[in-house]
Amino acid sequence: MKPISKLFFLLFLTLWLHKILAAHGEIPDLIPIACDHTLHKDLCINNLESDPESMEAVDVHGLTTVAVKQAALNATNIRNYITKLDEETSDEVVHQCLSDCFQNYEDAIDQLDDCLNALQSKRYEDVVTWVTAAMNDALTCDEGFKDHGRQSPLANLRNLFDPLCSIVLSLTNQLKQ
Repeated sequence: MKPISKLFFLLFLTLWLHKILAAHGEIPDLIPIACDHTLHKDLCINNLESDPESMEAVDVHGLTTVAVKQAALNATNIRNYITKLDEETSDEVVHQCLSDCFQNYEDAIDQLDDCLNALQSKRYEDVVTWVTAAMNDALTCDEGFKDHGRQSPLANLRNLFDPLCSIVLSLTNQLKQ
């Protein structure tokens, strides 16, 4: 057997054994342990356990990658909702605010994508910077409405986006230790 074939075989065997042992309770469950250090423990556990990609994670780094993808998907859903709201409004002030919010969430999505690259390179400080910037973009969206004396129709959506980002920050802090 060629050395590269041996390497792939060993990797496959290790992952397969990890899955078997985890299913039989022989090794600690990674998700609850990692989520125990977050501010949103229940949300962290529920989201990661519901994501099939998490089940393939062998360490906190893998879970952090999944958490970033979940935050980016949430930002994408918010951005798509902004488009729908914008199509339904005839109010010019609301239209301008939604246009700004669309760009804010577009930037947040890009920043979360940058997080994935930073994670892959183990540049954890960059991950923190990009996630924080994404959270600030969402906040800026809501402040744009407030500046015009309006209530943001997206404020409640940030009630999920911010905790998802907070989970990424908490998991990333575990990686920095």
